Amino acid sequence: MKIQSKITSFLFLIVIVFILFAFYQFQSQNQSFSVLLQDTKKQQVALFDKLLEIEGKNTEVFVRDYTFWDEMVDFISSKDKTFAEENIDTGAETFNASVVEVYDAKRTLIYGLQNDDVVIPTQVFDQLDKERFAHFFMRVGDGIVEIRGATVHPTEDAERKTNPRGYFFAGRILDEEYTQVLADITRGSVTIFSSLPKNADELDTIDSSRGYISFVRGLSGWDGVPVGHLRVEKEFLGISQFYTSLLKQFWTFSTFLFALIVVVYIFLVRFVARPLRILSRGIRDQNTKPIEGMKEEKSEFGDLAGLVLRFSEKIDIAKTDFVSLISHQLRTPLTIIGWYIERLEKFLKNENRLEDKGGEYVKGISEANKRMVSLVNATVEISRIESGNLHLKLEEIDLPCIVDEVVEELTPTMTSKNISFEKKYEENIPRPVLDERLVFIIIENVLSNAVKYTDKDGSISLYISGEKNSVRINVTDTGIGISPSDQVNIFKKLFRTENAKKKDPEGSGLGLYIAKAMAETQGGTIELSSLEGKGATFSIKLPLSVPKKGEKVLN
Repeated sequence: MKIQSKITSFLFLIVIVFILFAFYQFQSQNQSFSVLLQDTKKQQVALFDKLLEIEGKNTEVFVRDYTFWDEMVDFISSKDKTFAEENIDTGAETFNASVVEVYDAKRTLIYGLQNDDVVIPTQVFDQLDKERFAHFFMRVGDGIVEIRGATVHPTEDAERKTNPRGYFFAGRILDEEYTQVLADITRGSVTIFSSLPKNADELDTIDSSRGYISFVRGLSGWDGVPVGHLRVEKEFLGISQFYTSLLKQFWTFSTFLFALIVVVYIFLVRFVARPLRILSRGIRDQNTKPIEGMKEEKSEFGDLAGLVLRFSEKIDIAKTDFVSLISHQLRTPLTIIGWYIERLEKFLKNENRLEDKGGEYVKGISEANKRMVSLVNATVEISRIESGNLHLKLEEIDLPCIVDEVVEELTPTMTSKNISFEKKYEENIPRPVLDERLVFIIIENVLSNAVKYTDKDGSISLYISGEKNSVRINVTDTGIGISPSDQVNIFKKLFRTENAKKKDPEGSGLGLYIAKAMAETQGGTIELSSLEGKGATFSIKLPLSVPKKGEKVLN
């Protein structure tokens, strides 16, 4: 994995760990808020129940006082309206009762205050006969009434053990005024529901982010079945503000962490990954020019760049020594061997023995010697190219003349394979100012490849044309061709296609690499177009003069 990828992965892992940690802390705080709100909710429910009890206390006192009274027993017997107006109506106003009903022992209504819609069920009277007191809620029209009832007894019957002389009911309508009083006391919102909506579960909840609680209290009828509900909602501003502050801190921390990671990432990429990438590419491509700009840096990478440059200089010296060794220690004996082979061929020819077994051996030795000389020359040229010691001797050259020399050299081979060769020159071809030796090698390598991989009775054509500020040499053959997958690698050093290996097992894979490098050295290019099995066309484009940048670099 690349160092930049490792840095990215490492920093990404740090971000994930810190965010998860922060999120865990946030969730822990949120859970604490939830527990706090749950406890607060329990306290609020208990306080609200107590509040409902206190709010109903007036009605309870009213009912208890008026049902333990001789005058009330007398009223039930006399049905004196004056007594009712002076005592019952006044009591209702005093105890804030909006509904009052009085029944005799036979459960017949004898007096009622705003009782048009209030009908006491028979079961309530049965309950009062047993328990003496009752507290329940009734649905009246679209509203709900809280009712308290009791049996009526004489004053001396303190424990209400005698049979009831009648029944007394007082109640209060749960209107907006009632709920507003509750809301003011609880410092929240109180709503009455005659029936619960479909989303009843959502009415009883908590929300930590808002410091919000809500709960529902049922209003039970005489049979214990709720006839309505009170919903209480309350927000605790302190908790809400603290939660908001905590959330803000979480996002501030996350943003700061992200920004810090970005800064660290940029720093590591700029001052660690980038220098390492420059060093690795320079070493891999054997190109020290990008590294030279680093050696002045006052850092470990500057020291490392200096070491790489010194090591590269030693490698260049070793390469130069090796090339010198090849040039002086190998070329000389190979040249002598070649000279003796030529003398031996002439001797055998004079003796008419060139075609016998000995002559075949001599030809084999001669071919092996030529291949060895070619390989040595190629090695020397590659060393010069890669070390930057390929100096240009620029002069005005005659391309047709160079092509003729190359063709003359390859004619014996083309004749032996019965290859037809056609060359065509455009009129008034410009004479470029280039290195004649390098141009000769370029054309020789490309044309010799065409001859080598073209079957017997094939054909090769060469066409030279002038273009704007350049000349082009196209070499087309009917050889084995090159597959699309191999074309991207055909100019790489030592690369050979499988077809080429079968055709010529002893090839080196250096010819096209050298030709392309020498063309680019002079500001030119070599391009390829081919169909496998149908030949190939190599297009050599050379400038009329070497670009200044090229001269500066190569000279």
